[in-house]
Amino acid sequence: MLDDLSKRQVPRLVAGAGDRREEAMAALEQLLLRALLEDLSNPPTRGLQPRRRRRTARPVLLVPLPHGEASQAAEVARVERFLSAFCEMRKSAHAPGPLVIAIGQPSDALLDQIGPLREVTLGAAGYLLHEPDSEPGFGYPVLVPISDESFSLPGLPIRRVEPKTFRLDWRTVNALITVKAILLLALASTLPPWRGEPHDCVRWP
Repeated sequence: MLDDLSKRQVPRLVAGAGDRREEAMAALEQLLLRALLEDLSNPPTRGLQPRRRRRTARPVLLVPLPHGEASQAAEVARVERFLSAFCEMRKSAHAPGPLVIAIGQPSDALLDQIGPLREVTLGAAGYLLHEPDSEPGFGYPVLVPISDESFSLPGLPIRRVEPKTFRLDWRTVNALITVKAILLLALASTLPPWRGEPHDCVRWP
């Protein structure tokens, strides 16, 4: 898929500016974003793949929104394109996926692309992070206005979290699984073949 997309879109990037170049850039960015979401998804625990279960926390992506007159239009477009694509792809991505926190003043164009946002307080946004994946509205973006007064109010109670640790390195676990498999195969090869119970109508050679 990546090779086919590269053959179509990379020549458009090299050709120069224009609508075709912007289209190619958007296509490649969406492909990279999809790969990022798949890589940051919470992998299932599997005994034969101990390395995949080492991620124990939800990834967090901080995205600053460009602001001010010095910000170039191309930079603003890149950031807004990423946020818009993320909101669209999260619908088909594995839950819960990464948490994206965009910091800054969103433009009207970005708000129109990602749809109407529910405006909540900073405290309510914190409680939304603890909702189960099955709750209605889980994962939908929200708008959190922040003022100087927000930082003077009491904060959220943060529960103590004990990070999950592993006693053995994933390479050691792989080696133990391999040794066990070899021992089981060696033991199975020493067992006599089982032919079932003898019958009068059947004679074994």
